[in-house]
Order: sequence, then C-alpha cells, then structure tokens
Amino acid sequence: MTPDTLLTNFADRGIVIALAGDDIKWSASKGIVTPGDVGTLRDHKPGMIRLLRLAEGLPADDDAAQLLSMDEVDPADVPVCDSCGRLCDVQRLDDAWHCSRCDPKADERRRRTEGLLRSSAAIRYTSKRNG
Repeated sequence: MTPDTLLTNFADRGIVIALAGDDIKWSASKGIVTPGDVGTLRDHKPGMIRLLRLAEGLPADDDAAQLLSMDEVDPADVPVCDSCGRLCDVQRLDDAWHCSRCDPKADERRRRTEGLLRSSAAIRYTSKRNG
C-alpha cells in the first residue's frame, strides 16, 4: 500500500493524519482506529511524513532541504576552461572554478568529498537514533 492510498483510506474512514514537526499526529472518533491501523501507519511512517511534508509545501526530507538551500549559479558567471573550451563544472570552497575533465586532481577530490558526505550521513543517522 502506498502512503497516498493509505492516507485516502484513513480519510474515507474519518481518520485525519497531520504533520506534527518531524512526527505524525492523528485524530479520529473513538473506536475508529484499530490496532492494525496503528501498525500500518508505523510501517509506512517515513513515506507518510514525506507525503505530508510535500502536501504542506515543505522539502520532502533533510536532503531535499539541503539542496533547496544551495545557491543557484548563473551560467553567464561560469568561466570557460582554457584547455578544452567547455564551461568549468567545479567550484571549490575558495570560489575558484575548475574543469573536472582537465583537472588531474578532480577525481581524487571527488572521492574525498564523497567519503566525507558518507561519514556525515552516518554521523547524522547515529545521532538521530541516539537523540
């Protein structure tokens, strides 16, 4: 069952599901919610939270929020590579632009960055579980 089908099913039965911060709250008349409903909602909780966040115009998750917070770059402001004539595609922390096709150190920087991102995701996951 998909989260949207589940939400529709609950609504048809008079069960209102809403977002409450990073959690879900629900309301219904006494006796409508069954133990099976509780288990089903628990099993589909991440998808339900994502759907409710999207319905409220919020980023679907932390990764989407991070992407939305990034600055946009005007292509007219991106320099052309002196070697190959293509647009540079990498901007480092020092704001200098580089061409990953022509920069021999680009692959190594990319591998280090991906490793750091994996580490930070693991740390975030662990702290959420323990927090």
